[in-house]
Amino acid sequence: MPDARYRNEDIYYSYFTCGATDKWTPKHNPEACPLQKDKAACKADSKKCAWNDEDNACVGAAYAGECTKDVPEEKYGKKECRCAAIEKQEGEVTFKVKGKDVSYPVDLGSTCKAWDEDSSPECKGGSAPNWCKKKWCYVDPCECDLAKGPFPATYGDGKWSVDGRKTYYSYVTCGETNSFGAGDKKFERPEKCPAEKKE
Repeated sequence: MPDARYRNEDIYYSYFTCGATDKWTPKHNPEACPLQKDKAACKADSKKCAWNDEDNACVGAAYAGECTKDVPEEKYGKKECRCAAIEKQEGEVTFKVKGKDVSYPVDLGSTCKAWDEDSSPECKGGSAPNWCKKKWCYVDPCECDLAKGPFPATYGDGKWSVDGRKTYYSYVTCGETNSFGAGDKKFERPEKCPAEKKE
């Protein structure tokens, strides 16, 4: 997915984080920065690669500074609760809404957008509810600190998950009020969230 983005950044893959050995990259991308074994080899292509002294490893130069970049709130949500899905993917996802098959773009909820306006059957016609034109996105509930919400997602029959937890959505992070369903219910942090680090 070379054009896909997560919070406006490239998507990266890792075998190591899953406890596996990367046998794909050496064969298909032997010039990849992480394959350069020492600082001299890494710096030979300084436009592409950068040496990370902390990890004693070679990384892509673009990757080295990505975590310090900021993104526009109007597209990726408030800093306290960023959108958490992959955008710019091709295809559709189909699921049932009130017994009917409904198709949405596969990157549904990846950014602040009125996702329902063109896809939800309830948003067709002149008597559409006001939430149809409101922006929302999926978020990680363990990375959210908002006055209201987020709330567990209803699409996908509530079975979609992020990091082993239910998927949550938020209108508030996109500068909207939630008139979809959860209303003013108090946000309850999932029990599966990692324990907060204490100073």
